[in-house]
Amino acid sequence: MNYPVSCANCGKPATTRCSGCLTAPEYRPGDAPATAYCDSKCQQQQWPTHKVQCRILNKRRTLLRIAELLKTALFAYRECVYDIPLTEVKYEEGILRLLLDPRKIPYRPWQIPFPSDLNISPQHKEAALATNQCTTAQCLLGPLARYLLGGIESTFKVVEVNAEPIVPWKFVWLSDSKDELRSLACTAVTHTILLVWLRGEGWVIDTTGCQFGFGDVLVPLNTYFKKRVKSLARGPFAYTEHETSDLDVFDCKLALNDTDTKRLKAAHERAGRLHFAKFVRERFDRYESPRPSEELLGGSSEEFQVRLARFKGDLKVHMASFVDFASGKERLSESG
Repeated sequence: MNYPVSCANCGKPATTRCSGCLTAPEYRPGDAPATAYCDSKCQQQQWPTHKVQCRILNKRRTLLRIAELLKTALFAYRECVYDIPLTEVKYEEGILRLLLDPRKIPYRPWQIPFPSDLNISPQHKEAALATNQCTTAQCLLGPLARYLLGGIESTFKVVEVNAEPIVPWKFVWLSDSKDELRSLACTAVTHTILLVWLRGEGWVIDTTGCQFGFGDVLVPLNTYFKKRVKSLARGPFAYTEHETSDLDVFDCKLALNDTDTKRLKAAHERAGRLHFAKFVRERFDRYESPRPSEELLGGSSEEFQVRLARFKGDLKVHMASFVDFASGKERLSESG
């Protein structure tokens, strides 16, 4: 971002930038300029003119931080609670291939940490963590997302779209005889996203779009639909999901003749989700006060990134304790 070099009030060389709207995302090209001043006196004099735009940009910046926090929470969870036997990731001919080795599947169906020995780029790691997780993300993050978005007086809905991947991915199951390909259609895939309206502006929060090569977690709605969506699949719907909504539906479909392994895996996944929910509820004071979110989301960009990194580290420690416990148990209580 190119910052102005002159004071917005008197035109002299600027030495101070308005911290309230600094680093806010653009909704339209050029509509989020950083405002600069030569001193605090000029900033105070110009405030009546600047305050409306500043408050709009501040809300945008907070929304961006909410989106980053949601993505960070999801990925910290997935790094500790991973469920596919990934052995290698290759980018070939414009397709991201995830190589899976069935021999790496644990004897018991616990979730395990993401393999730390893979030599892959951060972008490909994010894609592997996000693969097939759009429904899980909307459920796992539901209560936290509603709590955070409620603090900025926004409205929001969930929608399913037929997205057009920039980088499609394929599962490649390895075997002794030949490779068996299970591929995601390269032309269009069903994808779940969160629509947010903030002071008349429509935004998309896409925590798992990185699996398709979508780089930004927060995108203006019109831009997102123009560049990434082929058609609307279903919705919008009210965002009412909680951490285990999809598992509740799955459990109802379990038949009496389903294997113990299938039931046990479902029970462990539920326990992991509830363990995540326990951490988040406690960290945000069980959603009863806006103060925890204000303390985390406020401040300068540098301060926010430090707090975000600390949040991620604490969550990974919390989830690692669950994995360590689960790996030695045949059955878990659903109490979290």
